[in-house]
Amino acid sequence: MINNDDEEIDILGFGDDGRAYGILSRDRIHTAIFGESGAGKSETMKLLILQCIKRRHGFMLIDAHGTLAREVLMMIPRELWSNTVYINPATTIWFKKVISVNPLECRDEEDKHVVVMSFLNVLKNLYSDSWGDRLETILRNALNILLDVGKEITLKDLRSFIINQEFRDSILRNVTDLDVLHFWYEIFEKNYKKEAVGVVYNKLDKILSTPLAMFILNSRLGIDIGQMMRECKFIVVDLADIASDDIVAFLGSLLIHLVYVEAKRHSRHSTSSLPTPFNLFIDEAHLFPSFAIKEVLNTLRKFNVKVTIATQSINSLPKDIAKEIPALCRTIICFRCDIATATLFKSLLLLSKDEMLSLSLHKFAFYSHSSPPVAGIAMSKKITVKEYNNWLDVARHSVEIYGNDVRSVMRVSDDRMVGIGKDMSRRDGETLTRLNTSNTKTR
Repeated sequence: MINNDDEEIDILGFGDDGRAYGILSRDRIHTAIFGESGAGKSETMKLLILQCIKRRHGFMLIDAHGTLAREVLMMIPRELWSNTVYINPATTIWFKKVISVNPLECRDEEDKHVVVMSFLNVLKNLYSDSWGDRLETILRNALNILLDVGKEITLKDLRSFIINQEFRDSILRNVTDLDVLHFWYEIFEKNYKKEAVGVVYNKLDKILSTPLAMFILNSRLGIDIGQMMRECKFIVVDLADIASDDIVAFLGSLLIHLVYVEAKRHSRHSTSSLPTPFNLFIDEAHLFPSFAIKEVLNTLRKFNVKVTIATQSINSLPKDIAKEIPALCRTIICFRCDIATATLFKSLLLLSKDEMLSLSLHKFAFYSHSSPPVAGIAMSKKITVKEYNNWLDVARHSVEIYGNDVRSVMRVSDDRMVGIGKDMSRRDGETLTRLNTSNTKTR
């Protein structure tokens, strides 16, 4: 263990004698945890999260299965319940309230490109088997127009713009750019429309027709993730109650996307990183598309955002990410694992491949690319705190503060499409006349 009284140490595990093992916090940066099911990965993540809680460092945990998320809620002391943001679509059933996010939130013109491209990459990775240039072109043009006319666009608006002629015309009626008009009235209408309406509807409707997912995403009442990060909130994302794996992957990827967008936004307005470290923990990382993982690992290190991913095997990650993990993650923690994982990290860890394959449960080898590098062997152990809370009490307290009434979310969602059209109709009469003339010529 590194012992330096002047700097914080991130404890990773413990020796047989109970002594803590760790590395300098500034050296941990991004961390990858590997190991078979039940080996101890979750306890190591809980240990790292507990240190965030004690230091009042903000974090976001994305948990596809819910067990880790709920155990983390139990560890948060009562005086910090108000600092906890529990995102779970099932709270619409439990408490009739939900904490929403809007993945298409755009605060200014400079945001637009990052929001559009990052969101498209989420969809592209989710639907890679059926993705094409035409679909991407249609979605990109639709998003660019919608974000030009309003900064509070939702996924429902995007779907409506593409499949609803009346709504689309209400937006295009107020567009002056002849290239844009040419695309929608000539290229789209004559070449793309028949094919696109069905394809886009299938992609977006599966998401929006999943009731629980709709409540989280289809609202302009969403929380500001950037503000949550700056205020060092504890954001706990529990996706256990979403039945479909692809919807889980989509929701998780969108939340990762929001952290990524916020980091890019921060870089434009400040030359410094976040004043206090923010941690992003992604359990079962293989469930989420490769773009989301790779981009955050590449980008967030510059802004004092530390990412920790956990998965069973290096083979569970896409090949383009797997080969880069030793370079992207400065700290590697490896429990009992398969031969592919042991082979990849054999030059970094103190144990041989055969030893890695036969490690006892809860024992792990670790390596940190610090100066000088640190390697060791330690054990995870079950985290205990003085008083465990009922996780549902913490969840209820969180949604009471940060959530919205389900009826309010539904009302805002239903009014949104009509509202955009009404806002457009208030434009200057002379401008409308000019634009209608332009539309007629373009047709």
